[in-house]
Amino acid sequence: MARSTADGRTWPLTADGAPARQYGAGPESTGNATLLRKVGLPHLPPAAAWSPDSTKVLAHRTDERGVRQTHLVEARPADGGEPRLHTQRYARPGDEHLSQAELVVLDVAMGSVVRAQAAPLAMPQADLSRLPQTSLGRPRAFAASRTIRFPAAGSQILCSAGSR
Repeated sequence: MARSTADGRTWPLTADGAPARQYGAGPESTGNATLLRKVGLPHLPPAAAWSPDSTKVLAHRTDERGVRQTHLVEARPADGGEPRLHTQRYARPGDEHLSQAELVVLDVAMGSVVRAQAAPLAMPQADLSRLPQTSLGRPRAFAASRTIRFPAAGSQILCSAGSR
């Protein structure tokens, strides 16, 4: 969601998020949900970086479709209630399907999603909620060039308005 600082109006930045295909969410495979439940938080805040002119947002879309689901039993819930079953996605070594992330640029004014012209990033145990501190370095987004640069890694990822 985005909120206007001028009038307080809010609107969704995307409309196609799904439980195994969320924008800005870290993968379930990190096991963060268990810790977050212990401290009373529903989830981590979304990972995003605003462009300098505040017209675009650099984020990622997590893809965990096909990642195996595992089950945990919370035998002694903090509230003293009955044991609870929790299900989360968690790939094991050698699994074919692992958590991945696709870099995207959300154009706030146009309401569009521009997908990176690059292969998805593997997220087996990496939590992109730490964006913009990625393994490629700190990204530099330049709205006019539609290029996201990771200078520390000497690489760049192109985002074209024609690719969705």
